[in-house]
Amino acid sequence: MGKKTKTATADRHTTAYIRIQEIRTGTQLLYKVDQTWMPTTLDWQDLRWMQERPEEFLAAHRPITLTEDVVLAIQRKSKLDTGAEFDMIPARSERFENTFQSRTLSGDQILILTPHYEKQTIGKRTVKNLLPTHFDCALHDSRLLKRIQLHIPGGLQYFHQLQNLVYALAQVEYRMDTKFVV
Repeated sequence: MGKKTKTATADRHTTAYIRIQEIRTGTQLLYKVDQTWMPTTLDWQDLRWMQERPEEFLAAHRPITLTEDVVLAIQRKSKLDTGAEFDMIPARSERFENTFQSRTLSGDQILILTPHYEKQTIGKRTVKNLLPTHFDCALHDSRLLKRIQLHIPGGLQYFHQLQNLVYALAQVEYRMDTKFVV
Protein backbone atom coordinates (compact mmCIF):
# COMPACT_ATOMS: atom_id res chain seq x y z
CA MET A 1 0.00 0.00 0.00
CA GLY A 2 1.00 3.61 -0.48
CA LYS A 3 2.39 5.81 2.23
CA LYS A 4 -0.34 7.62 4.16
CA THR A 5 0.20 10.96 5.77
CA LYS A 6 -2.09 11.97 8.62
CA THR A 7 -3.50 15.46 9.16
CA ALA A 8 -6.16 16.85 11.48
CA THR A 9 -9.56 17.79 10.11
CA ALA A 10 -12.90 18.60 11.63
CA ASP A 11 -15.09 17.17 8.91
CA ARG A 12 -14.40 13.47 8.57
CA HIS A 13 -14.25 11.87 12.00
CA THR A 14 -11.06 13.15 13.65
CA THR A 15 -8.40 12.51 11.01
CA ALA A 16 -8.06 12.75 7.26
CA TYR A 17 -5.47 11.14 5.09
CA ILE A 18 -3.71 12.57 2.09
CA ARG A 19 -1.79 9.98 0.08
CA ILE A 20 1.23 11.35 -1.70
CA GLN A 21 0.27 9.20 -4.71
CA GLU A 22 -3.13 10.97 -4.93
CA ILE A 23 -1.63 14.45 -5.23
CA ARG A 24 -0.72 15.89 -8.62
CA THR A 25 -0.58 19.28 -10.31
CA GLY A 26 -4.17 20.51 -10.56
CA THR A 27 -5.36 18.79 -7.38
CA GLN A 28 -7.61 20.96 -5.26
CA LEU A 29 -7.25 20.88 -1.48
CA LEU A 30 -8.09 23.29 1.31
CA TYR A 31 -5.38 25.77 2.28
CA LYS A 32 -5.35 27.59 5.60
CA VAL A 33 -5.32 31.38 5.18
CA ASP A 34 -5.36 33.10 8.59
CA GLN A 35 -8.06 31.02 10.33
CA THR A 36 -10.08 30.19 7.19
CA TRP A 37 -9.79 27.11 4.98
CA MET A 38 -10.04 28.07 1.28
CA PRO A 39 -9.91 25.86 -1.85
CA THR A 40 -6.56 26.02 -3.65
CA THR A 41 -5.18 24.35 -6.77
CA LEU A 42 -1.77 22.75 -6.34
CA ASP A 43 1.12 23.45 -8.70
CA TRP A 44 4.66 22.07 -9.00
CA GLN A 45 5.89 24.27 -6.13
CA ASP A 46 3.29 22.74 -3.79
CA LEU A 47 4.34 19.23 -4.83
CA ARG A 48 7.96 20.11 -4.06
CA TRP A 49 6.92 21.58 -0.71
CA MET A 50 5.04 18.34 0.10
CA GLN A 51 8.11 16.23 -0.76
CA GLU A 52 10.65 18.38 1.09
CA ARG A 53 8.65 19.44 4.15
CA PRO A 54 5.59 17.16 4.46
CA GLU A 55 4.71 18.10 8.07
CA GLU A 56 4.63 21.81 7.21
CA PHE A 57 2.63 21.14 4.02
CA LEU A 58 0.06 19.02 5.88
CA ALA A 59 -0.34 21.60 8.62
CA ALA A 60 -1.41 24.08 5.92
CA HIS A 61 -3.53 21.72 3.75
CA ARG A 62 -6.35 19.25 4.17
CA PRO A 63 -8.59 17.35 1.74
CA ILE A 64 -12.00 18.67 0.71
CA THR A 65 -14.62 16.31 2.12
CA LEU A 66 -17.02 15.11 -0.56
CA THR A 67 -20.58 16.13 0.34
CA GLU A 68 -23.75 16.72 -1.68
CA ASP A 69 -23.03 20.48 -1.67
CA VAL A 70 -19.48 19.90 -2.94
CA VAL A 71 -20.75 17.67 -5.76
CA LEU A 72 -23.18 20.40 -6.83
CA ALA A 73 -20.33 22.99 -6.80
CA ILE A 74 -18.12 20.98 -9.21
CA GLN A 75 -17.37 22.45 -12.63
CA ARG A 76 -15.18 21.43 -15.55
CA LYS A 77 -11.87 23.20 -15.92
CA SER A 78 -12.44 24.72 -19.33
CA LYS A 79 -13.14 28.20 -20.64
CA LEU A 80 -15.75 26.79 -23.03
CA ASP A 81 -17.47 24.64 -20.41
CA THR A 82 -19.29 26.57 -17.70
CA GLY A 83 -21.96 25.65 -15.23
CA ALA A 84 -22.49 22.78 -12.86
CA GLU A 85 -21.15 19.37 -13.78
CA PHE A 86 -23.66 17.28 -11.81
CA ASP A 87 -27.45 17.30 -11.66
CA MET A 88 -29.18 16.00 -8.56
CA ILE A 89 -31.81 13.34 -9.13
CA PRO A 90 -34.07 13.39 -6.06
CA ALA A 91 -34.74 10.12 -4.25
CA ARG A 92 -38.16 8.59 -4.86
CA SER A 93 -38.65 7.76 -1.19
CA GLU A 94 -37.01 8.26 2.20
CA ARG A 95 -35.47 4.78 1.95
CA PHE A 96 -33.16 5.92 -0.85
CA GLU A 97 -30.64 8.73 -1.24
CA ASN A 98 -30.39 11.40 -3.92
CA THR A 99 -28.13 10.48 -6.81
CA PHE A 100 -25.95 12.79 -8.87
CA GLN A 101 -25.50 12.42 -12.60
CA SER A 102 -22.64 14.07 -14.50
CA ARG A 103 -22.71 15.54 -17.96
CA THR A 104 -21.10 13.35 -20.62
CA LEU A 105 -17.51 12.41 -19.69
CA SER A 106 -16.37 10.92 -22.98
CA GLY A 107 -18.33 9.30 -25.77
CA ASP A 108 -21.71 8.40 -24.31
CA GLN A 109 -20.51 7.79 -20.75
CA ILE A 110 -21.80 9.59 -17.67
CA LEU A 111 -20.74 9.23 -14.05
CA ILE A 112 -23.34 8.51 -11.37
CA LEU A 113 -22.54 9.23 -7.71
CA THR A 114 -24.60 7.91 -4.80
CA PRO A 115 -23.93 9.11 -1.24
CA HIS A 116 -24.02 6.72 1.72
CA TYR A 117 -24.93 7.89 5.21
CA GLU A 118 -24.42 6.17 8.54
CA LYS A 119 -27.55 5.88 10.64
CA GLN A 120 -27.76 6.15 14.41
CA THR A 121 -30.48 5.23 16.84
CA ILE A 122 -31.33 7.99 19.29
CA GLY A 123 -33.92 6.79 21.74
CA LYS A 124 -36.46 5.01 19.53
CA ARG A 125 -35.70 7.03 16.38
CA THR A 126 -33.20 6.19 13.66
CA VAL A 127 -31.59 9.24 12.09
CA LYS A 128 -28.93 9.59 9.41
CA ASN A 129 -25.77 11.64 9.84
CA LEU A 130 -25.54 15.01 8.10
CA LEU A 131 -22.36 14.11 6.17
CA PRO A 132 -22.09 11.05 3.94
CA THR A 133 -19.43 8.49 4.87
CA HIS A 134 -18.58 8.02 1.18
CA PHE A 135 -19.96 8.06 -2.37
CA ASP A 136 -20.31 5.00 -4.58
CA CYS A 137 -19.90 5.57 -8.28
CA ALA A 138 -21.00 3.93 -11.49
CA LEU A 139 -20.30 4.58 -15.13
CA HIS A 140 -23.33 4.52 -17.44
CA ASP A 141 -22.81 4.01 -21.16
CA SER A 142 -25.97 5.03 -23.04
CA ARG A 143 -24.61 3.62 -26.31
CA LEU A 144 -24.31 0.13 -24.78
CA LEU A 145 -27.26 0.61 -22.39
CA LYS A 146 -25.02 -0.67 -19.64
CA ARG A 147 -24.22 0.52 -16.12
CA ILE A 148 -20.85 -0.48 -14.67
CA GLN A 149 -20.40 -0.23 -10.91
CA LEU A 150 -16.88 1.06 -10.16
CA HIS A 151 -15.40 -0.71 -7.13
CA ILE A 152 -13.38 1.76 -5.10
CA PRO A 153 -12.35 0.42 -1.66
CA GLY A 154 -13.93 2.69 0.94
CA GLY A 155 -15.76 4.68 -1.76
CA LEU A 156 -14.97 8.27 -2.65
CA GLN A 157 -14.52 10.38 0.48
CA TYR A 158 -12.63 13.43 -0.81
CA PHE A 159 -12.85 15.74 -3.80
CA HIS A 160 -9.29 15.03 -4.99
CA GLN A 161 -10.18 11.31 -5.25
CA LEU A 162 -13.06 12.20 -7.57
CA GLN A 163 -10.76 14.55 -9.53
CA ASN A 164 -8.26 11.72 -10.06
CA LEU A 165 -10.93 9.18 -11.04
CA VAL A 166 -12.50 11.44 -13.67
CA TYR A 167 -9.11 12.46 -15.04
CA ALA A 168 -8.08 8.80 -15.34
CA LEU A 169 -11.34 7.83 -17.07
CA ALA A 170 -11.76 10.75 -19.49
CA GLN A 171 -8.87 13.23 -19.14
CA VAL A 172 -11.43 15.76 -17.88
CA GLU A 173 -10.25 18.10 -15.11
CA TYR A 174 -12.78 18.98 -12.40
CA ARG A 175 -12.46 22.10 -10.30
CA MET A 176 -14.36 23.53 -7.37
CA ASP A 177 -16.51 26.59 -7.93
CA THR A 178 -14.42 29.46 -6.49
CA LYS A 179 -17.49 30.82 -4.67
CA PHE A 180 -17.69 27.62 -2.68
CA VAL A 181 -16.12 28.13 0.75
CA VAL A 182 -15.85 25.28 3.24
